[in-house]
Amino acid sequence: MKKFSIGITVVLFMIGSVPGAIATAQPDAPSEEGPTIVLEYGSGKGKANSAEDFMYFVPVVSPTLIECQTSKANTQTARIISFRKELTGDGFFVRCEFEMKGRGYYRNRYLPASMIDKYSKMQKGRTLKNMLDYIVVEGEGYGSIEVSGNIVNGAEVVDDVKIHFNGRGCRSTVRIGLYNVKRVNGKFDYADRYNEMIVRVNALAFKRSDEDAKMGVVIASITGVGKREGLWARVKGAIANLFIPPVEIEPAGNRAMLDFGHALYRQKNSFTFPKAENLVDSSHEMVIKAGGTSDESKRNVTGS
Repeated sequence: MKKFSIGITVVLFMIGSVPGAIATAQPDAPSEEGPTIVLEYGSGKGKANSAEDFMYFVPVVSPTLIECQTSKANTQTARIISFRKELTGDGFFVRCEFEMKGRGYYRNRYLPASMIDKYSKMQKGRTLKNMLDYIVVEGEGYGSIEVSGNIVNGAEVVDDVKIHFNGRGCRSTVRIGLYNVKRVNGKFDYADRYNEMIVRVNALAFKRSDEDAKMGVVIASITGVGKREGLWARVKGAIANLFIPPVEIEPAGNRAMLDFGHALYRQKNSFTFPKAENLVDSSHEMVIKAGGTSDESKRNVTGS
């Protein structure tokens, strides 16, 4: 049986046939902090978060250079709509449900040169497999954030944070693009990529560890570019889950996700992400044809 090892750096969203043009996200003035998201727990009193702010953890945990793109006239929002806490002895468990609404898509693209440079030093051989191309968020649905930990010397210590994107029976709104690249004339080049795949992600998991920071990934389906996401795609996803190792992420990003979990435990009204050190300004715009997607976006982003 072929192993489906997914060498990705995070998961996670979005695009369909959206007329207009892609507006390249431009960061504000340099800051040591990222965006602040509202945590309202279903009160309805706070504003909804933009998908770009809610998903800011994607560039925060990325170990390679990454850029963000948001579709024009994007109305995507995310809002936490419930809170439940359970205490068992010295342990605790928190579950918060969130809702994704609105039109458009939000995409993180991993700069190929940075991705290939890093993993060419880690993977031996003539082929680099399962390089992460992008993470795109698109569509409406529900998800949940689960936080677990223990009380140690009177202080809450978060050990695990898991984000599910397929709540209430909805299909996950998060997809990632993967590719292989072969060595040609002694070097790896993005232009020589092949075996491009689209992977729908059901969950991402972060864990406290004294070793290297890693992120767990749960796959829903694996589809070839331009192929239908049917039963066989879901079977391949199930098989892949048997073999996927946790993937490397930025240690600061892992700490940020555990801090996020602690903010949820405390029912804080907001949480501010740290600055994503590997987030860069986009250097290009992708023009979308009226009534449809560009060739690049259709090949790289859409999966169904």
